Amino acid sequence: MSDAELAEQAALPDRIKVVSVKFRTAGKLYEFLHNESLELAANDYIIVSLEKGVGIATVVHPPYITDRDKGRVYRRVVRRATEEDVAMHKANLEMEKYAFETALHRIKKHKLPMKLVRVEYLFDATKITFYFTSDGRVDFRELVKDLAQEFKTRIEMRQIGVRDETKLLGGFAPCGRTCCCSTFLRDFAPVSIRMAKEQNLNLSPSKISGLCGRLMCCLVYEHSQYEQALEGMPTIDSEYDDGRIRGTVKKLNPLKRTILVYTHDGKYEEIDLTGKIPKSGAGCSRCHDGKSACMCEHKKAPAIEKAPPADEGDSLAELASLHREKMASLGITEDQASPKIARSQPQEQQPGQEPSAPRSRKRRSGKSSRRSKDRRENKGGERTEQREKKSPTAATGGADSGRNQNFSISRAAPQWKERRSGTVHDHSKGGNSDQK
Repeated sequence: MSDAELAEQAALPDRIKVVSVKFRTAGKLYEFLHNESLELAANDYIIVSLEKGVGIATVVHPPYITDRDKGRVYRRVVRRATEEDVAMHKANLEMEKYAFETALHRIKKHKLPMKLVRVEYLFDATKITFYFTSDGRVDFRELVKDLAQEFKTRIEMRQIGVRDETKLLGGFAPCGRTCCCSTFLRDFAPVSIRMAKEQNLNLSPSKISGLCGRLMCCLVYEHSQYEQALEGMPTIDSEYDDGRIRGTVKKLNPLKRTILVYTHDGKYEEIDLTGKIPKSGAGCSRCHDGKSACMCEHKKAPAIEKAPPADEGDSLAELASLHREKMASLGITEDQASPKIARSQPQEQQPGQEPSAPRSRKRRSGKSSRRSKDRRENKGGERTEQREKKSPTAATGGADSGRNQNFSISRAAPQWKERRSGTVHDHSKGGNSDQK
């Protein structure tokens, strides 16, 4: 940009008058500074100033005033297009066809993995732009040299995506009309599969995909209306309970304001929610916490007051009276009642008698447990002496008598030996003795 252009941009006021134009059908809109000497209307052909040369464009919006964006460069409208300019533009369109065929032949010659989509001539033929698609990067330097030698002008190769390819080529969409992107869409809005789900569309790729193989752009058109219609409606697989019907929500119809509920009885019920949907922020806590789809008409469920705790004595007396009435109705007296029922009745306390303390198991102390152990050992010793007296071998002085005697002594009088000195301590009934 020259110094004169920079000075002109700096001198522009904060509010400027511009004209919106496009260079091709359904092309992007550009703003150019309005020429005050011209009276422009929509669909007029004009000549505008570009970075390198001039170009022919079509007026989309008449001149209007807007705020200046200080980060961009505004160029001016030069003049209105004449008949010679329009004829030159048509001649450029014919040259584009020839350039397209020539480029196809050269691409095949160099065996490049690319698909040529479109060719555009600048108005004064100072530049030719070739649009192509490819899965990856392409080394087209030799191709550019051949094309520049053929057309004697500046060559630009621009790689585009599949959506831009459909926008440039056009075609008929599945609905039967021409593609929206090639007729009136200026930019591509982001489209997600969630939009198709909220509109209850068939999620088959062949049903929701356009000519480019991507999700159709028309899914965005009614998405905002569906979002408003879905406000306050329950979600899929949520629990529904309106006091009359209880079940699980299986399907939504936002436009008709109805839901399909699978009840606990195994039936499907279609419920009209017109007039039942609470406004934003209304409804009970179960309506908006995501766990239930309660469609109650009250904002809050009435609080249930807790009953005061009943007296234990009163409850037992009431149970006893109810029991006696039941027995009397069956013709059974208290004497004929079962022991379990008799024991369940509370015993009356005699006047002047102290209340009996509840029985509880006491844990035995360590001293009592040791006493019982000593008793068991003494009893064991006495039984051993009795067996020794009754044994025939002990009376005859047989060989087994010593063994039995030793066995009985070891039970009645235990012995132990010191490891270092070898002294044997014998604790018999007669006293202590040490042996080596």
